[in-house]
Amino acid sequence: MITTARTHKGTSNTIHGSLIGGEHGFANMAVDPQEIVGDFAEQTALVEKRKAEKEAAAAIEAAKKERAMKVAKHLLKLAGMTQKDHGKIDGDYRTKGPITVNYSNGVEIDRSAVDALVEALKL
Repeated sequence: MITTARTHKGTSNTIHGSLIGGEHGFANMAVDPQEIVGDFAEQTALVEKRKAEKEAAAAIEAAKKERAMKVAKHLLKLAGMTQKDHGKIDGDYRTKGPITVNYSNGVEIDRSAVDALVEALKL
């Protein structure tokens, strides 16, 4: 429950509730919302930090995807296969083929591509 009090100094809010857990087990308490949430500047900083973390993670995933695409294209070329005949590698839509990039940005090679690669490498 939130109570609001108006005084000559302005408006103040208090949150009343129960805390379950911790060393006391169960406790009724009343706190100022600022103690829970913090001031606006702190919240803005946390939002900006999270945004930067998401952008950094997206950049890492994009780099992994680009690397996997290059590896898959190189393996197709080495095996003497063409993208046209064996699925699309570019973009988010990837058809299944002998050498494909999966959605976790790994390169998958099926048996026919393995045979072609072994022959190309003379193993």
